[in-house]
Amino acid sequence: MRNDDIRADNLFCRLFSYTPRENRTALEDFCTEALAWCLRRSPEFRKKFLDLLQDHLTDGRPFPSGLDLNKLRIETQFGFSGEGETGETKAGRFDLRISSDDSEFCLVVEVKVDSDFGPNQIDSYREHLKKHKCGFLVSLTNRRVP
Repeated sequence: MRNDDIRADNLFCRLFSYTPRENRTALEDFCTEALAWCLRRSPEFRKKFLDLLQDHLTDGRPFPSGLDLNKLRIETQFGFSGEGETGETKAGRFDLRISSDDSEFCLVVEVKVDSDFGPNQIDSYREHLKKHKCGFLVSLTNRRVP
């Protein structure tokens, strides 16, 4: 759901589109939407969540200084497309994207509960973030993945 959607702050509206379908579980989508709702509605939760992520980033890069946590865009199922390194068109969708208006900060959260990462999914995400010269990629999963 886009940040500027009038329903973005209503948890029930966020979850409505994920009605159960055959051969598909909506648990990951529900978890993503609940996390997005908490991040949007609670400045304290948003700060603690981002502080926790900053403390655990493995590459040591800090979030931009002066980042205004109250002006972040929090969006789910954010579609992207672009050209891969070999010229092929790639498209994907980030579960959750937290970004600043000035495009100097972008944090992508991939939520995995019972499913595995798709083939080249993480590489595709990294390529897109690298091309736009911003970004952090975080995975919330119950599995340890190298």
